[in-house]
Amino acid sequence: MQGTPRILPVRATNPSVSTIGEKLHRAALRRREERARLANRAADWMHSALATPSPTSEPPNVAVGVLPSNDASTSPLPKGRRARLTDHVRELVAIVERRRTSGRSLPRLADGKDSATDDSANLLGEACAACRGHCCQTGGDHAYLDSVDVERFWATRPKASAASIVRAYASALPRRTYAGSCVFHGTAGCALPREMRANLCNVFLCDGARALRSRLEESGTPEAFLVTTRDGTLLGATHVRSNGAVRRFRR
Repeated sequence: MQGTPRILPVRATNPSVSTIGEKLHRAALRRREERARLANRAADWMHSALATPSPTSEPPNVAVGVLPSNDASTSPLPKGRRARLTDHVRELVAIVERRRTSGRSLPRLADGKDSATDDSANLLGEACAACRGHCCQTGGDHAYLDSVDVERFWATRPKASAASIVRAYASALPRRTYAGSCVFHGTAGCALPREMRANLCNVFLCDGARALRSRLEESGTPEAFLVTTRDGTLLGATHVRSNGAVRRFRR
């Protein structure tokens, strides 16, 4: 008697590597095209707002920057978030103490400095202020801090105790923070001084800020027109002049 035919399971086939690569390439092209469209619209706004010559050529003394925008609201810092940050720093301090006991040296870190001129650095700072911390949104209750960051700060206070380092971070927490963002992300920006921040925070530039830095370095311009966007919509703009004067615009 012939047995029942054996039915082999059908295995799902994964998309080929080339197909995945093509999808990623198309997605990257779409993002690039969208950035180009936003940049053109931002340049048009700049020409209109500043009553500059024909938009066919951007004035050489004004760099246009297109940036994301944080539109979250602030609320009082919950006790739970304060406790989680304090526990995190306490754990990092313990790691530093163990590393010191073992005699291991502190890894070298980038100092966050680059070849940007003072004018460029100031304009990039204005760009971050206009954005209001979009890149801080994944900082959570850890603020990107690791043991190397804490040890680097502790080295500036060699006589400080472990407990005082923990207190220094806890006392820097703002009373109000942006919902769903870094625990140190307050209404005035980052509540931590630069020497206490994660190294990542001191060196990171978003795509818009990197593009702006390139334009500033290439042209040597001391002026910028900074446009904030969300979901393809132009929201506001900040014109920063070489003398430090700031003028703001809304759509």
